[in-house]
Amino acid sequence: MANRVTHRVPAELDGERVDKAIAVILGLSRTQARGLIDEGVTLDGTEVRASDRVAAGSLLVSPEPREAVALRPEEVGFDVLYEDDSLIVVD
Repeated sequence: MANRVTHRVPAELDGERVDKAIAVILGLSRTQARGLIDEGVTLDGTEVRASDRVAAGSLLVSPEPREAVALRPEEVGFDVLYEDDSLIVVD
């Protein structure tokens, strides 16, 4: 089972959706937050859905978010044959 993280819902998130609260608390996108909810998130011990609402002071327990894969740009040897505002042709 994945490690779990516990957070107390801050007052500024009172009444927000669970997915938004998790996104703000953990610094994730709402899509990433929904992924955690699918893995099992509880609010005061009860499993929740993304659209459920949180209350200030409640305990939110979720799986620990996975590390993001660092993407690095890489030089590629394409020759640009044609380019305008809406199209590019490479070889």
